[in-house]
Amino acid sequence: MPVFSIITAKGDTSDLLPRYDALMERLPKEVDIAPLAHCCIPVAEGFRVFDIWADEDTFTRFATSPEFAALRLETGLPEPVVETYPTHRIGW
Repeated sequence: MPVFSIITAKGDTSDLLPRYDALMERLPKEVDIAPLAHCCIPVAEGFRVFDIWADEDTFTRFATSPEFAALRLETGLPEPVVETYPTHRIGW
C-alpha cells in the first residue's frame, strides 16, 4: 500500500531552503531510493516536504539509509519531524 509522508524541517526558512536545494542536487545521484512524487513548500517555521512512496518499506529504507543521513548532516539540515500515513487513493 502506498504511503504519504510529511517531513518538516524547522528553522529559518531563508537559511534552510538553500540547504535543501544543495541536498536535492546530490540526492538522486547518491541515494537509489526515490518517492513516486515529491513536493517541497516553504512554511513560516522552515519547510515541509510531501512525498508519496510505493510502500512503507521503501520509505523506511530511504529514511534510514546511511547515504541520506550523511547528506542531511553534510548540508546542515536539522533532524526533521516525520509523519507517515497509509493512502486511501492516489490520483483522480
